[in-house]
Amino acid sequence: QRLNHHVSNDPSLIQRQRKFDAVLQGFGNEPLLGLGYGRPVTFTAIDGTEITFSGDPENSYIYVLAGGGILALAALIALIVSFFGDAAVRMLRADRESRALIAFSMSFVFILLVNALSFPVLSDANLMLIMWIAMLLPGLARSDDPDRPILRLRPSFARLDGSSRAHSGRT
Repeated sequence: QRLNHHVSNDPSLIQRQRKFDAVLQGFGNEPLLGLGYGRPVTFTAIDGTEITFSGDPENSYIYVLAGGGILALAALIALIVSFFGDAAVRMLRADRESRALIAFSMSFVFILLVNALSFPVLSDANLMLIMWIAMLLPGLARSDDPDRPILRLRPSFARLDGSSRAHSGRT
């Protein structure tokens, strides 16, 4: 029986909590930049044996926090928020087929990010490649109105007076 009458008695959860504690041990000394990736850590397993590992503790967010610190986790969160924000804007302006592509992309990335809570998604090169490709898919979206692009990219240069002028291509 995997789950006993109370969750606190579940051997799988106890083992994961010990892994999390081992990975975060010493994190308080360097919270901004973390402790570095690939650092070997040791913890006592449920059966009493000492286990040493140097990878993802089955929670990719704890792995990023311990390895790269608050800055790395904040950068990851900013990337995730900007992806979903950009995809939502593209979804509103896309044609029907492109909306399906964007919805698939957003759903797929969401599923991978949820799985990162209990599986080493962010430290697995194959899964990261798949996630990056899925995050690029909204860039292929077409507009439902040919006269209105999905995203308007207008390069401009800020002036000292706060106004801006469009870049004409001349220097």
